[in-house]
Amino acid sequence: MPFIKLDGERIFYEVFGSGRCVVLIHGAWASHKWWKNQIPVLSKRYKVIAVDLRGHGLSSELKKPISIDEFSNDIKAILEKEEVEEVALIGWSMGGIISMRYAIENDVKALVLIATRAHKNYRYDPVRDYIERFEENLYKMMSSPYELAKLADDNYRTKVLKEELKEVLSKNVPRELLDWMIEEIKKFPGDPLNVALSVSGYELGDRIKEIKAPTLIIIGDEDKVIDPSLSLRLKEIPNSEIVVLRGAGHYLILERAEEVNTHIISFLNRFYPP
Repeated sequence: MPFIKLDGERIFYEVFGSGRCVVLIHGAWASHKWWKNQIPVLSKRYKVIAVDLRGHGLSSELKKPISIDEFSNDIKAILEKEEVEEVALIGWSMGGIISMRYAIENDVKALVLIATRAHKNYRYDPVRDYIERFEENLYKMMSSPYELAKLADDNYRTKVLKEELKEVLSKNVPRELLDWMIEEIKKFPGDPLNVALSVSGYELGDRIKEIKAPTLIIIGDEDKVIDPSLSLRLKEIPNSEIVVLRGAGHYLILERAEEVNTHIISFLNRFYPP
């Protein structure tokens, strides 16, 4: 299992397949495992590098917030270690923000942005959401030993996560997918607030007009995490095209994997063939 050490921190990534390189960059509080439906398809045609961003998965915990620039530099360091000469980036959610930041400063042959944004998200503020949860849980702990015990109970945590996910997932999500997501989220290392502070309020704004790579933008029109209107603003990227999946939410790489994969492969065949 390959790691790279930067600034004393360990960053994990995994390599699948061979050929021209494609890098998968996940969203906040996820890991490379969230690409489980894309890796088998893409690795038949490409060398796929799936990264665990700092503070996620098997990488070192974030002890404090870092910048999107630092996340982008980590991707660059991994590519240098792997001696990659040309690359396509596929970024979902926060991973899309990092991908755009990388593409502004570095040569990228093709760019795929999924359920992401370049402008400030007013619909969902991860810092505000986290602080509200913390205050609510603190009140419960102070008000009753019973409530404190509940918060430490795994079944209770699972129930809360399930309720929260159902608010942002598409309707009729398969039970096995919901259970998988809950278990993966429960494995998150460290303090989620440090990740929220790293991305909340970050904007690329007009700088996305500097992106030269041909770009595919995939949007779920029922995304309740990133307002689809923000994703539509990515059409300001000069050589870009947009696909809107009707009835899809923020987690479309899992919920609508087959459609997402079809659009990615079709796009890469045109602009970054194996």
